[in-house]
Amino acid sequence: MSRKIEYQFVHDVHDIEEIVSFQETIWGRATGTGLPHLVASIYNGGSVIGAYDNQQLVGFCYGFPGFKDGKNMLVSHMMAVNPLYRDQGIGEQLKYKQKEWAKSYGYEKIVWTFDPLESRNAYLNLSKLGGYVQTYICSYYGDLNDEINQGLPADRLFLEWDLTQNTIEYQSTAQEITKLVDWEGEIPLIRPVVRDIPLDESYFLIAVPANIHVIKKENRELAMLWRYTHREIFQRLFSRGYVVM
Repeated sequence: MSRKIEYQFVHDVHDIEEIVSFQETIWGRATGTGLPHLVASIYNGGSVIGAYDNQQLVGFCYGFPGFKDGKNMLVSHMMAVNPLYRDQGIGEQLKYKQKEWAKSYGYEKIVWTFDPLESRNAYLNLSKLGGYVQTYICSYYGDLNDEINQGLPADRLFLEWDLTQNTIEYQSTAQEITKLVDWEGEIPLIRPVVRDIPLDESYFLIAVPANIHVIKKENRELAMLWRYTHREIFQRLFSRGYVVM
């Protein structure tokens, strides 16, 4: 029987140090958020939430206050789960804990970015949590040199999670949604295939590789092809008013 995971809001400096060390095990030292920034955020409208298995830190999420277009929003900047504890719903619960906290503090929206090539993140953010995307940002972080992102432009989708209304859900009446980006080849080294069709339908499907990290390791040029294919397609769709959900 799996143990019950407990979720706690982190305030103590010692616990924050543990969060900093945990980040290094996931991303290395180059990408994490340092202790001074986490402390300052907690004292000025942000939050750090830890997930614990018998007092052992197994995941966390961190958000800081933001303001844009006349709305207060919490910028959910980082979240990670110990690889040994994935697929247990911990990331989803961390987000819901963050949502409860944000609503109680008067935030109207939670926003964050994620890599469009990370299918697991997309499934959580869009299908489970019900966020939506209408903005694509090229090289959001410039050129990251960590083990996960090295060699690829750090493009990101900007996700919005509205706290003032119910989750947005799409309702397609079409029997089959058109695949605007499909794939071909042998799994896992698949290639994107863009179909030359007019953008005049209500819904499109865009293929995402199931494990982009294998592609990055085995064929960097193929990973780059996926990156630039998504960049071109998403920018075209967003310029026409489409929303990813």
